[in-house]
Amino acid sequence: PCGYLPPNYYHPHDGVTVEIDCPDETGIGDILISKNFGRDISIERYRIGDLGRFHTIECECGEKSTFEVVGKSGHDYIKLTGAILRRERDGGFG
Repeated sequence: PCGYLPPNYYHPHDGVTVEIDCPDETGIGDILISKNFGRDISIERYRIGDLGRFHTIECECGEKSTFEVVGKSGHDYIKLTGAILRRERDGGFG
């Protein structure tokens, strides 16, 4: 993480491509990662299980690419310190 960014905001590492797959109207979608590790080893569009979105702000550090991790993909609960919120039948959390 960059010291100029709020929590859950990141710059992609050099050599790593970060994509947002099928973003919704707010720009949030599944985070996909691609990286070439050398000779015959590479990862292409690996779905890491997190949801995120890109921001078009230029960071004070000079980096032009910033993305935010907004949550997990495909989970029906949120775990907080000391409590677990589970999705109820109506689709909300209780």
